[in-house]
Amino acid sequence: MIQPEFITLTGADRAELAADMNRLAASYNGRIEWGILLSDELVGTPRFPASDAVETFRRTGLRLSAHICGTLAQRILAGEDIALDLSGFSRAQVNQLGRHASADEVDNAVAFGQRRGIRTILQCGDAYPDDLRVDWLLDNSFGQGRELSKVPPLTATSAFCGVSGGLSAANVREVMTRAEPQIAYRRYWLDAESALFDANGFSIHACIRFAQAVFR
Repeated sequence: MIQPEFITLTGADRAELAADMNRLAASYNGRIEWGILLSDELVGTPRFPASDAVETFRRTGLRLSAHICGTLAQRILAGEDIALDLSGFSRAQVNQLGRHASADEVDNAVAFGQRRGIRTILQCGDAYPDDLRVDWLLDNSFGQGRELSKVPPLTATSAFCGVSGGLSAANVREVMTRAEPQIAYRRYWLDAESALFDANGFSIHACIRFAQAVFR
């Protein structure tokens, strides 16, 4: 089975998680990226860490991607150069709600990342675009957490591609098996979010279970 280059575990929202996040990342030799959700409207609520927690994550040296939501994402896609400090992040995912980005929006999101010296991630719903400026994340439901329905061929593009959509420790091996003919020995990554939460919020134990399922 073709393992992903790394996995993105999205939704850490409390500073006290940082030590456990570091320990888990170290045990997989850099194959874990932590997706940090950023939103002006939801900052400080579950899944969206307050600024002090974001600062703690930056200082720990974790591999981080910013997952930018709400009006922040809308302003970036509209071409605004918003004041958003992404030091410590290696990639920025600009989330659009329920749709593909237009050509102008792709250009604007790429320019936003380039000005900060980081890669841009955009979601795609049913096929991987052939735009090498972007890392493309397949998400049939565009962030709604519904289970992945299909994986299109990665061989249709030379871009770096990811797979998401309701991934969990219980189903990720089946998804990897189903996707293998489409991956065809290409580099790819997996992104999980919804299944990483329990009644107490973001769960390191759920992260451990997911990583074990992927990399066993």
